[in-house]
Order: sequence, then structure tokens, then C-alpha cells
Amino acid sequence: MVPNYLSPYHMISSLFGSRKDKRRYIEHEIVEYVDNAGFVIDHIKVKGFCFYVPTLFLQEVMIPVFGFFDGMLGEIMGNNIFMRAHKPKR
Repeated sequence: MVPNYLSPYHMISSLFGSRKDKRRYIEHEIVEYVDNAGFVIDHIKVKGFCFYVPTLFLQEVMIPVFGFFDGMLGEIMGNNIFMRAHKPKR
């Protein structure tokens, strides 16, 4: 799992200096790196469209909104790129 460069959450949080991970990836970029390292990708998916919500009340109100956006935008602008890959046997 790596941070998605196209995630609004990561873009906004990096503006305020709250991101510890300085490197974020675009899906095709991480595919190229993994492929160049000799791995075969079994599964890759961008998911997790959400923002930090500071209060419990707002979290309960926002959960359906996050679910809607995750379904609509999560595969493009999700927070993370999840991948499973393996190194083929020679």
C-alpha cells in the first residue's frame, strides 16, 4: 500500500505540512516500478476516499457521504493504492 498522489486528502494535508510521507504515487508510476523490479501484479486498486473529521458527531454524519464518494471517486482519487504482487519463479 502506498499513498495516492491524486488523493485530495494527501494534497490538502501536504499544504499544511501534516504529511509525514513526502512521496506519493500515481497508479501507473507504481505499476512501472514494480514491473521494473521483476514482479507481476496480481491485484491493484485505488480506494479510500475520505478526509479527517475532528468530531464524533460530524463523523457519524459524514460516513454516508464518504461512502458515496468512495463509490464514485475512490477508484481515481482514493487515499491509497493497494497492490498485491509476486516474483515469478525462474
